[in-house]
Amino acid sequence: MNMRLAIAVTISLALLCAMPGAAAGETGRGAYDAGKVKLDAGDFSGAADDFARACQLEPGNRTFLLWHMRLQVFLGQNAAFSGDHRQAITLFSQAMAAKEKLTTAKDSEYLAIRRLLDLTREHQSLGSIKPEYVHRVKVLYIRHTDLQGVVDKDGRPVTGKGSMSDSQITASIRAQDQLRFFIEALTRGKLSLSFDRTVVDATLTKAVIYARQANTTMYRPDFSSTSESLGPYLFPKRNNIDSIFMYFINPGFSVWPFANAVPLIYVPYTWYGPERGSIALPMDAAVAKNNTELVTNFPHSWVTFHEFFHVIERRSGGIGPMHGWLPESIEKSKKAYPDWVPDANATWTATEYTWYRYHLLNTLPARMQMQSQKSGITPPFANFSFSLTSPDGHNDAIFKTYTRVLAKISLENLRLAEELVAQADKARRSKRTEEARALYTKALNHNQYHHRALYELGMDAHRRRDSAEAERYFSILERVFPDPKYARPTSSPTR
Repeated sequence: MNMRLAIAVTISLALLCAMPGAAAGETGRGAYDAGKVKLDAGDFSGAADDFARACQLEPGNRTFLLWHMRLQVFLGQNAAFSGDHRQAITLFSQAMAAKEKLTTAKDSEYLAIRRLLDLTREHQSLGSIKPEYVHRVKVLYIRHTDLQGVVDKDGRPVTGKGSMSDSQITASIRAQDQLRFFIEALTRGKLSLSFDRTVVDATLTKAVIYARQANTTMYRPDFSSTSESLGPYLFPKRNNIDSIFMYFINPGFSVWPFANAVPLIYVPYTWYGPERGSIALPMDAAVAKNNTELVTNFPHSWVTFHEFFHVIERRSGGIGPMHGWLPESIEKSKKAYPDWVPDANATWTATEYTWYRYHLLNTLPARMQMQSQKSGITPPFANFSFSLTSPDGHNDAIFKTYTRVLAKISLENLRLAEELVAQADKARRSKRTEEARALYTKALNHNQYHHRALYELGMDAHRRRDSAEAERYFSILERVFPDPKYARPTSSPTR
């Protein structure tokens, strides 16, 4: 590099990081070290000022410039997610200028900054967003974990005990804000999300084996196993919930984030409501482990968006193949969606993003229009609701009555009763009537008020014309679970 070019680069870097306030005698290293301390303490704006000042004091230091870039991205995201588009664009532009000074490579950082700039401009162009539908998300944070009676694939006991930190919760809220921003931008403002958050001071006590791998066991949390029932948080708002996000801590046992549609838990192991969209997020995968990782990992902060896309797949009637952006699926995906153009960049996040973008801009609106024509629910994006398309008609009195009579039955007995009822259901469907009867009866030894066991035994007695026994089961059922769906039959049994 000749002398004139070197001077020009130095001046350019100085302007890039320029900001007033450097104290006399202050060094770039001193400002940088002060920034790292503030970053660790969660003072992101203060850290950004210090890193910018370090750049100003030592314009040629690439480490200082790198951290300046990262903080500009972080603060730009905060501005974008809060709706301050002008400030976000300014900060992302500064970050992009810094990135281009660091390298000419179109790597994952470059792509992420470019994407954020483009999305912010797109979001800004929407003006005041008036969505066709606001998808209502109930967020539950299960504060503690203390596994009991869990074993790995080889039968060895698994211990997992810990508590969720407030900083983890704060970081997850930021990821939710990012998700809302992406959804609004990519549906052109037709769909938005709202979040109703509750921290539950309860303990997750069980996890079940999901996958057995060579050197590890993968688990899924059993949310019915929480020390405090989740029913009081879900039943009262059952028709104001479209999706549920469950956060938990998983020390000592491995869990992949996962999404699907699951029934709402009303009474653990016993009574469930209609399906709602769901995401389960272990904190070790959902959020950064510290502020340094939070700031540096911006190209890969996809977890919540990635998982919510599975809810989109389900609510839209299916988008396949699943993970269609993966290299092994691209050709099949292109055949299914010829207009989808995967990004040619070797950075995998580019192709993943093009997959989401294509379907949110094209497939989802078309599917919502089709569903609207079938359901009669308008406007079209209102069909993205689970609560409108699958409302729960139970009244509050049933919940109050049933939870009151079950209050003294242990969680373990509720679980054992449900296992037996599941076995009985299988036997009944296979027409093994006597086996089913014995299993339903055995279930009542653990939970004498299990509504489905009472109902099936009452129906079995009715079919056998044992009116006294039928009366015994239905009279209990009517007292503890007065649901018309489980009412006693009014006609005589067929011969």
